[in-house]
Amino acid sequence: MQFADTHCHIQSIENDTGEPSTRRSWKEESNTSEVVISDAKKAGVDSMICVGCDLKDSKLAIEFAEE
Repeated sequence: MQFADTHCHIQSIENDTGEPSTRRSWKEESNTSEVVISDAKKAGVDSMICVGCDLKDSKLAIEFAEE
């Protein structure tokens, strides 16, 4: 079975943009985008859709996805 995360904000993990409570959560858990992606893959997530909260965060999501 394949899973897709249809709403994530991993582009905001190491940045100061995006939804505030999500950023707080990332900081509390001391995660990096690499760790989150690796953990998701281990859990069976095959694809992730990065969602932006504003224009700046949306542009960051596009840049992040392109990398």
